[in-house]
Amino acid sequence: MKRKVNKYHQLNTFSLMNEGLYLLRAGGAEAASFYFVGSLPFMLAFLYFWNDMSHYGYAYERILPGSLFMALAFAWMKTGQTLFCRRLLELRTGVEPTKFTRKYLQNVFINQVTVQPWGILFIPLSMLIVVPFAGVHAFFQNYSILDDGGPQKETRKKALKLAQLWPMQNHLIIWLLSPWLLAVVLVICFGGAGLTLHLAGEGYDWVLSQQGDVPWILLGVLFLVLGIWPACPLALIIALNVGLLIWILPHLLNSFFGIETVFVRSGIYAIANSTVLLTIYAITYLVLDPIMKSTYVLRCFYGDSVATGADLLADLKKTVLLLAATTVVLVTLQSPAIALQPMTHLPDRGSIQELDQAIESTLLQSEYAWQVDHPRKKLSLSFQLFSLDLSFFEPVARWIGSVFRWLGEKIGLFFEWLKKIFHNNDDQKDEEGLNIDMKGVVKPVVYLLAFLLLLFGGWQVIKLYRLKKSLNKAIQSPVVGDVPDLTDEDVSADMLPETQWLDLADRMVAENKPHLALRALYLAGLACLGHWRIIRLEPYKSNREYGNEISRVSSSYPELAHLFSETAGLFEKVWYGDYPVEAKYLSTAGNNHSLIRGCFADSKL
Repeated sequence: MKRKVNKYHQLNTFSLMNEGLYLLRAGGAEAASFYFVGSLPFMLAFLYFWNDMSHYGYAYERILPGSLFMALAFAWMKTGQTLFCRRLLELRTGVEPTKFTRKYLQNVFINQVTVQPWGILFIPLSMLIVVPFAGVHAFFQNYSILDDGGPQKETRKKALKLAQLWPMQNHLIIWLLSPWLLAVVLVICFGGAGLTLHLAGEGYDWVLSQQGDVPWILLGVLFLVLGIWPACPLALIIALNVGLLIWILPHLLNSFFGIETVFVRSGIYAIANSTVLLTIYAITYLVLDPIMKSTYVLRCFYGDSVATGADLLADLKKTVLLLAATTVVLVTLQSPAIALQPMTHLPDRGSIQELDQAIESTLLQSEYAWQVDHPRKKLSLSFQLFSLDLSFFEPVARWIGSVFRWLGEKIGLFFEWLKKIFHNNDDQKDEEGLNIDMKGVVKPVVYLLAFLLLLFGGWQVIKLYRLKKSLNKAIQSPVVGDVPDLTDEDVSADMLPETQWLDLADRMVAENKPHLALRALYLAGLACLGHWRIIRLEPYKSNREYGNEISRVSSSYPELAHLFSETAGLFEKVWYGDYPVEAKYLSTAGNNHSLIRGCFADSKL
């Protein structure tokens, strides 16, 4: 069952992202086509524009038409992403899909051209100021989702209001899914690597003449892995996998099919350039951005439901459609002649109005008072952006500059040392090549290996000490989990293992609380199925969704679906139907659980 949503109860971020993945998959090929038809042309045009401006000798002749084409491609991308978000929002809301007429597409295109280019300016500025970045980022995402081709003023107002909702959740989504953070990390790492090597001086100039851009890419990767990866861990993992694929795939083609490409002939120089780096970022963007947008679609949906109850209406509509379909099937089976007669009587419109009035009067009751806006002061992000004093960041900028300058000096000394080793006696070169001072090379290498060995030994000692300490603590004071309150609607099966749910059921029977004992048996069944990986436990899933997952293994466990369905039916009958708990209900649920456990008696999962 889905959890209640209100303005003061923040949705679980990971559950929201998981539901976003389900929504993205439910959107199918139609929604995905809108996104990729809009985004792929811009990405390809951007890579071509970057490569042309970086390597073409007369790039200034093409910069004006190229920039104009890039602007049109950006507007095209934002329009396609808006249509993609609208399809997902309509799918979650349960309304009829909007027909994308020429006038509708024209209005959406104009709205996106008017608003979205400002994000290229405001989002980087807000990242410098740090504090308003999450709100500004959410505002531009919400504007793409809420743009229905109508007036811009109302859309901007609603997008700004929803951007201020659940800030902690918003920060977590950005940290895990936003490509903007990945762009900033890449700029800091590889830009800082270039600045550091530039400050290294003459020593770097000699290494650059020998190795090209290889030191730049290696130092940037070193900064990326050692210092900056916690800033956006998921995006960096995807980017590193894409980079490894770009590096390995040409060599696999060469090994298995004899296809020799420029990547194989060039070696490491093929990836030591900014175009390949941007290609990795573009592919990572196309992987992460749809997931992020589907998650923001759900944020907007649940945030808007705080005031409108749209989530309740959407679930009610699904229930009504299911009941109507069931009624039609039953009536058709009982009386085929009635099904063949034309329908001459339509529902009275007055009954529909009475239903709307009943829903509105119900939502005005005290238990639904969470929908009233909290009287707190709301600040406009766009006006605060220019009112902050930026002089605070001057010492921070000077400190960062001093750090890069120190790194540049140390790397320059290291390169000078390498130059002295390999060019120790230029006048004493023999016929075989350079005269290398082996004593000067071996001595620092031995020191380095001894230092690394000392660090490794210390790390192992610390690990053993911590392991011993944790084991002693576990033996002296074993951890006892908290017993959940079975009367709470938010109790889920993953809070306790199966055996503890069964013990709790026995305790409830002893305390003469049969309805709680039945719920504990039901949760024990879910925990058992989750333990054997038949289902995936999530707080927003219904029994019908669990039943669909169980039916997938019907070939291996044919009786499992019936046993779970019978136990879930008894639980729903008692818990939601307010029926008295008979003794045979507990007996049936207990026998069903024993049979469910028996299905896995010989399993080795």
